Amino acid sequence: LARFRYEQFRREREAFEQRHKLKSDDFLRRFNAGELGDAEDYFDWFAAVRGRDIWRQKAQVLAEVIA
Repeated sequence: LARFRYEQFRREREAFEQRHKLKSDDFLRRFNAGELGDAEDYFDWFAAVRGRDIWRQKAQVLAEVIA
């Protein structure tokens, strides 16, 4: 489940990057600085980036427990 959710958020993140022609690291920097405004799409992108990071951490922890 953790790997599935990670991949789902990864795909969402990549779709935002392609749509906005901006890498997620640059997006986060600009979003956190308040440069992009508060469009709903930006909050969805932020959630996809954070969700991917969280599920990646969960997958790593679970992989260590199983190993």
